Amino acid sequence: MRCKILNTRKKKRLESELTRRYSTPSGIFSSVDLFTDGQRTWAASKNLINEDFEGFHLHSIGMLVLRGDVPTIACVQAFFKGAKFDDLTEEEASKAIKGERSGIRGGVFGYGGYPLDIVRF
Repeated sequence: MRCKILNTRKKKRLESELTRRYSTPSGIFSSVDLFTDGQRTWAASKNLINEDFEGFHLHSIGMLVLRGDVPTIACVQAFFKGAKFDDLTEEEASKAIKGERSGIRGGVFGYGGYPLDIVRF
């Protein structure tokens, strides 16, 4: 897998787009480096990216944060804590966790003050 580390300008552009679409706080990826293969984007600690992993068989380094332009559930739960989201009722959250349709439309939804996922249209 060939990946490129996002430079500061591209990282800021991505953060701005997430802020525009999901009301995330600015600088949500300030503590990590982002790298992409063109279709997926991962976040990893700055120290980890500089390590020499020659001889190791690794599936990936870091956390998958975007598939295309859609944040993963892990990304939402790790980085979107300050985002604007609508809290679901217990019943709606239960349906969402089970993967059932809840009929809710919007951006980010959560339960009990914690973001769960991105509502897909």
